[in-house]
Amino acid sequence: MKGIRSLVYLFVCLAVSGVSIAGTIDLKPIGLSFKKGLDDDISMHYSQHVYIKIKNVGTEDYTAARGYRIKFKMNGSTRTGYIYGPDHDGGSLGGRIEPGEVGKIFFRLPLNTLARCAQTKIHIDSNRRVQRGGWRVFRNDKKVFLAHDRDSRFRCMRRISIPRLPRVLEPLNNLILDE
Repeated sequence: MKGIRSLVYLFVCLAVSGVSIAGTIDLKPIGLSFKKGLDDDISMHYSQHVYIKIKNVGTEDYTAARGYRIKFKMNGSTRTGYIYGPDHDGGSLGGRIEPGEVGKIFFRLPLNTLARCAQTKIHIDSNRRVQRGGWRVFRNDKKVFLAHDRDSRFRCMRRISIPRLPRVLEPLNNLILDE
């Protein structure tokens, strides 16, 4: 009986400290894109279809058994999206995402909600229901992206500030040139 108690105590200590005993399911956001999409061909209702690219950087497959709906925050507002597997499997809803593979989170917004190249803060799995493996799997869930328009062939460019250079030419103004 004493041996079982010590094993239970060890298990609880490892779980509280964030050490995973089993494998991990760790989904990391790696991209954000959108396009205009037709929701209903009878009423001709359009919306903005938004895709958050995610990569499984854990050690276990993500499957629909963990749930195919995911809560996330976009610029501070909580939303619900649907997890799709890799595109080579047809991108099926709740499809298996193996370690190292890329899937996507899909959701809809009203038209023109996201502007092309708009800086957007993303925080996936904000209620911590989809990923597994201790607190470490949630460290890489927040990222800022520039929203890429899939219908546009233009790329988003990040602005880089150019540092001010010191004025080196002022001493040259005082020189007198001999002719």
